[in-house]
Amino acid sequence: FKGIFYISLVKIIYIYISFKINYKNLKRA
Repeated sequence: FKGIFYISLVKIIYIYISFKINYKNLKRA
């Protein structure tokens, strides 16, 4: 169970970071 929780946590962080980067690029354009 711990491994699945860790993987989902990493996925959420990855999506959050990619969303922030995309948001910055959209504001610049």
